[in-house]
Amino acid sequence: MSIRLWWPAKAILEHIVCDAVLVRRAAATTAVKPVVRSSEWDIMLGDNYECMLSLIESAWHQFELVYLDPPYNCGYQVESFADDVDGACDSAWFERVLKLDSAAMSGEERWLTAIHARLLLARELLSDSGTIGVSIDCCEFAPLEIMLREVFAHL
Repeated sequence: MSIRLWWPAKAILEHIVCDAVLVRRAAATTAVKPVVRSSEWDIMLGDNYECMLSLIESAWHQFELVYLDPPYNCGYQVESFADDVDGACDSAWFERVLKLDSAAMSGEERWLTAIHARLLLARELLSDSGTIGVSIDCCEFAPLEIMLREVFAHL
């Protein structure tokens, strides 16, 4: 028996990400461009969901490492630190990128949805021998670990 997480948006999230991947793979352009390139690696600047989505067409299951610094502060108030610089958990992001209305979601549901979408994309980029690394604080470690086990159970 395994522990699973459930929240209302999760039921449709995999379909939304799958549709986005299919559309991106069929598209000839990429929305996010590398800012630094070498013969062996690229550095991309932008929302990690959109950066990964832009790589799907050319790098399907080819990455040996995906490192995520997921969005934080999805409705939580932290006085001295604002990590939500790119708006990765604001309602405009949910509507524009995932086509979801996040107004009724709690801060926890917004975070779960945002990170789960990124993990689904990371799974599509990683090779069979690939590794994922995620930066996270101790408050969100438990739900992240459960999601990692769900998304990467086949590895």
